[in-house]
Amino acid sequence: MTPTWVQSAAISLGLAVTPVPAVECAIKQPVEVAQSFFRSHYMFLSEKEPADSLSAALAKLVARELACREQGQVCAVDWDFWTSAQDGDVQGAAKSRLVFERPELAKVDLRYFFKPTRDSKATSLRADVLLVRESDSCWRIDDIHRDGKSLKRLLAAAPDPK
Repeated sequence: MTPTWVQSAAISLGLAVTPVPAVECAIKQPVEVAQSFFRSHYMFLSEKEPADSLSAALAKLVARELACREQGQVCAVDWDFWTSAQDGDVQGAAKSRLVFERPELAKVDLRYFFKPTRDSKATSLRADVLLVRESDSCWRIDDIHRDGKSLKRLLAAAPDPK
């Protein structure tokens, strides 16, 4: 690799030239990002701040939703987005499958079981997690589709809480 004129000038002046390391993504594969988010940030719309695994665009919308909730208002999503319910529990870990991966876009299918009540039978649910590769080369969640609803569209359509 031929040094640039800046590197050559720095070397001739006796300055140390250290290559800038590439950003190291904590999780490298889209499926792993989706699984980790589901496992570690299941209640992401109730956390204090947006998760690092969200794209800049989705993080901004989630931050607005969190600010709305902090004010005690009824906001864009007042249910568990993963289950389309207000009560009940997800049972076990989600299973995931990579639907497609392109250089800047990926889609992961998450499947999990949900029990609306303790005595009810668990039903299988599905969510599509769309990921984008951002400027730092890391995969981040840009939208979640569940029951024909786009989380990003719902959040974007909500009025800005003031």
